Amino acid sequence: MTKAGAWFAGGLGVLLMGGMAWSVLQRSPGVDAEAAPVPTAPQRAAATAPAVTALPMSAASLARMAEQANAELAQLNIAAQAGDRLAQRTLAERYEHCTFVNLSRADYLRGVEHLADGAFDPTAGPAIIDAGRRIYARCGGKEGLRFPLTAVRSLRRQAAAQGDVASQAWLHMATLETLDKADYLDLIEQSIAADDLNAMRYLGQMAYRYDDDGSHPVLGELAGYALQIAACRRGADCVAGGPLMDQFCQMGSCGSGDYEQVVRHELLAPGQLARLDAAIERLTPLFPDPVAARR
Repeated sequence: MTKAGAWFAGGLGVLLMGGMAWSVLQRSPGVDAEAAPVPTAPQRAAATAPAVTALPMSAASLARMAEQANAELAQLNIAAQAGDRLAQRTLAERYEHCTFVNLSRADYLRGVEHLADGAFDPTAGPAIIDAGRRIYARCGGKEGLRFPLTAVRSLRRQAAAQGDVASQAWLHMATLETLDKADYLDLIEQSIAADDLNAMRYLGQMAYRYDDDGSHPVLGELAGYALQIAACRRGADCVAGGPLMDQFCQMGSCGSGDYEQVVRHELLAPGQLARLDAAIERLTPLFPDPVAARR
């Protein structure tokens, strides 16, 4: 195995945690969630998307993406230091997405090629490489950059102290802390009232910790998936070519198109899908409009 291959295999656990953060991270006691890339969406995507893979980007397009990413990171850093809670939260999200790239920028793309060569599905190789190139571009697209990943938790705490619901939820999720059910449901209500899609995603990851006793629509594992899907349908970036799905593609899951399709076809058994649909339907009254139920 080459040096790049050994490095890539050694860091694969980090990538797996990042790619599965929406549904698996909270189930792994002892995992340092601060060190795992949690793919997030600073911008909203279309509410629905076809189940297709992302088209490859040209070298020029990737260069423009990297240039834009560097400019945005610089602006976010200035705003975060000035106390802007949204900037603090978004900068933390960007750093999390770039954790794996940050391990060794010089070897990252070679490692992606090694992973593509060893994919269970040989046809996924080109898509894995394309996803890796997009991730690299989002993280600045050049060697020599180093992000202060130790600042992630500090940024989250600063944003949470200013009332950012997503950062409050992230901190509870990252420490594997089981909130009192009343406090958990209060955060659910706050996230829906603010239409905070990232908060919904994080809180959905925590739903399995609570027994589904029928007292609230967001209790239990399937309810957690339902809330995350609702966030996707309301505009979270769950589509092919976005940060989340690029992380899934790095694991070889490149053909599902969006997160909802991953849940339906890869994470749940066929016999659970009717219950998932029922869980999504139960969420609908919580929202001021019917978008959560959109198919």
